[in-house]
Amino acid sequence: MTRIPSLDRRALLLAGLSAASAAALSGCKAKASAEELPKLTQVPNFALVTQEGKPFTQTSLEGTVWITAFLFTRCPTICPRIMKQLVQMQATVKNKNIPAKFLVFSVDPEFDTPPVLAAFGRRHGADFSRFVFLTGDSSTIQNTVNDGFKIGLEGSIDQTKDHLGITHGSHLVLLDQARFIRGYYRSSEEPKTREMLLHAAHLAEAGA
Repeated sequence: MTRIPSLDRRALLLAGLSAASAAALSGCKAKASAEELPKLTQVPNFALVTQEGKPFTQTSLEGTVWITAFLFTRCPTICPRIMKQLVQMQATVKNKNIPAKFLVFSVDPEFDTPPVLAAFGRRHGADFSRFVFLTGDSSTIQNTVNDGFKIGLEGSIDQTKDHLGITHGSHLVLLDQARFIRGYYRSSEEPKTREMLLHAAHLAEAGA
């Protein structure tokens, strides 16, 4: 699962990741503004449920800046690192009073029921006033991740494989208050996640 599927790579090329992250941060001093971030594509309609079992649709995204990730709770490889990174970012968001939230799509929705996601979030230290975990119909997940967020997702659970048969992109996606994608950021690179937080703060200040 450490590879990025071809769809994810194409999305990053389409997004012009270099334009969204023109320079790596050094002490969080990048000079990007909300206007300089590309407005890529708008997340389409979807209907899923949260870790509390509450309905969550595309309109639930509106009015908030979202840091979005894709993982599954029984993932043995890259997902624990992604979740650890998100929780570290959560601390920064709190300390710097950045009005942004975290959105996590399960890519194994048949296993990741709302109670499973809630337990996973608690175990990793997620603050549910900041975090929303989503699950639901598998085809809705597939379409939203692949076609909406332009993140690669393929495969199904196979206990014989190291990554349990599911491969998915590991990039984090920044959404503005109008649910437009404004950038893709490597979750494995701390300078990029710091840059993402700075961009999230710019979007929040500008009101997209």
